[in-house]
Amino acid sequence: MAEAIGVKRLAVARWEAGVTQLHRGSRRAYAHLLQKLAAKHPNAVVEEASDD
Repeated sequence: MAEAIGVKRLAVARWEAGVTQLHRGSRRAYAHLLQKLAAKHPNAVVEEASDD
């Protein structure tokens, strides 16, 4: 992930842990990468069951 969007691995780890927030450019690149991965692997998306 980090290499694909041009940041350090530690930056991604901190984002995912909620320690830091992404800068605007990184946020866009990260979102774009996640969208591409979701489109490429649609069966990897797990829907959460509702409590209704």
